[in-house]
Amino acid sequence: LHACIATPVVRLCRRHGIRFEAHSVMAANAHLAPAAQRLGVSPAEVAIAFCLALGADVCFSTGNLEHLRRDMHPRLATLLSERDVGELESLAYTTPIRIYRAQGAVGAELEVEALEKQLSKDVAAFEKGEPFSDLCRSIPKTHRGVQGDVTKLLAKRFFPEYPGPSSWQKLDGLLHKMRKQLENRDDERRAAHRALFPKKCALPREAVANPDALPVDIPASDLFRPFLDELRSWAPGGDAD
Repeated sequence: LHACIATPVVRLCRRHGIRFEAHSVMAANAHLAPAAQRLGVSPAEVAIAFCLALGADVCFSTGNLEHLRRDMHPRLATLLSERDVGELESLAYTTPIRIYRAQGAVGAELEVEALEKQLSKDVAAFEKGEPFSDLCRSIPKTHRGVQGDVTKLLAKRFFPEYPGPSSWQKLDGLLHKMRKQLENRDDERRAAHRALFPKKCALPREAVANPDALPVDIPASDLFRPFLDELRSWAPGGDAD
């Protein structure tokens, strides 16, 4: 469990009274550094506090006694405000580690809630010409079989005035435009990078046109005699040329 992972599993467990144990909570903690600096704690403490705020039990290991005392401190249970948790959850779409695909209708419903929240922000930014996250790249097209079921649910929420397939087409079209804008943004970044760091090397045209002979020491032909005699001995009749 991590702020950079989008998954409805924790909320699904909470809804059904199932205890959830979080592991690998300290992966990719560099993304938590800004929040940690603002709160005056370490990224590891933010990672643990985030899991506790979602109602999960936390499993971790350490060989450092000071780290153990710090990571077990009671204050972590109330370290984060609702606003802090919301900001950290947005990292799952701005700097994702992995996008989880929920299984089952209940899981899909929970996933749609999280995706709709972030995608609404992205659509608003897109329409204003402002930067937005890469989430649209992770949402499959509606015709992608089971994977597209979540997208169809999103389409109903974004375009409720359009029936069935019409809403799917509208959302697919919107996501396509957003992906194209991200591609253009990436092209601009690459062009700017090439302008700052132009290639210094060039093809060695002269060396290609007039290559020097490799210094290969070719042995005298009589040194091949034993090899050729061996081949002849294996040929039918033992006297092949």
